[in-house]
Amino acid sequence: MKPTFANFIVGPSNRLAHQAALTVADKPDATYNPLLIRAASGLGKTHLLRAIGSHARQNKATRRIIHMTPGGLAHALHTALGNGRVDRLRGQYLNTEMLLVDDLQEIAGKNHTQKMLLNVLDELTGSDRQVVMASTTRPQDITSLDPRLCSRLSGSTVVDVQQPEAETYRRILRHKAAAHRVALSDEAAELVLAGADGSVRELENRLARLAAYASLHGRPIDATLVNEALAGKHATDERKISAIQQAVAAHFGVETSEIKTRRRTRAVLVPRQIAMHLSHELTSVPVSEIGRLFGGRSTAVVLHAFRRIQQLTQRDAGVARAVRLLRDTLTHSGVDNSHIGFPQDDLK
Repeated sequence: MKPTFANFIVGPSNRLAHQAALTVADKPDATYNPLLIRAASGLGKTHLLRAIGSHARQNKATRRIIHMTPGGLAHALHTALGNGRVDRLRGQYLNTEMLLVDDLQEIAGKNHTQKMLLNVLDELTGSDRQVVMASTTRPQDITSLDPRLCSRLSGSTVVDVQQPEAETYRRILRHKAAAHRVALSDEAAELVLAGADGSVRELENRLARLAAYASLHGRPIDATLVNEALAGKHATDERKISAIQQAVAAHFGVETSEIKTRRRTRAVLVPRQIAMHLSHELTSVPVSEIGRLFGGRSTAVVLHAFRRIQQLTQRDAGVARAVRLLRDTLTHSGVDNSHIGFPQDDLK
């Protein structure tokens, strides 16, 4: 389902963010520029960001729109540096009429990317072209952020999307269920809501699992089926990811708990990204659930880790060997096991 304003459910928790997003989509640069939409993962900030772009195009407020993430900008910048085309890349961004930046928090530690974004922000907002960003955190709380960029971002108009109230959450569920053609009784709906922890993304994941289970077994969705389809799934997912985290931590000589922290030293960052990579590769656990089991990280962070390790295995023999050995061990042992035993020295 394409994210639009029409299918965004508005309630007290997100009304201000919705109004601000609709304003900039109707009249770019007129009121809020730059605009920063802040929310925890899974609450709809990316939905609003994409709705802005879709609405602006349809209403011909602007047609030159770029939607990017810091990870995507970093990759593009790395390629441009290698090809000697940095000025051409900068020109592409400066030629846009509306810049939409998702997952702004991922700019942490990316010095070249920060400098490029600062330059683009100054140029675009200085010429009254709209910039909208979405982030899980405030600019002041992003680690290793260039002070000039922090100052620039801190001057944005910030609107928050809070966790939806119970009634708004129920309306979201009913809307998503209708979109997925899932018929829910009131009792079944409450059971679906109970395990989603306020996350709209997790709500969609649960509905998708529920619909697939009901179709597979040819049964109507009632309270019994909801419990069968969803109650055991959570525990199974936890065991799968826990097994991978334990294996990776043992291989690199770090604590399993460190894999879930937000420390960004290479000693922890690379093992964490390898664990996310293997979790995505070796299991059918939804990306959003993998992120939750790695300390509440976003879908974008998990996918970035997956792609990052793909790249590293092509140019770093040590990483390639570690991933290969871990994959072989986990595949042989089975990631459903709650504990995986193997001789640590053989993997290093």
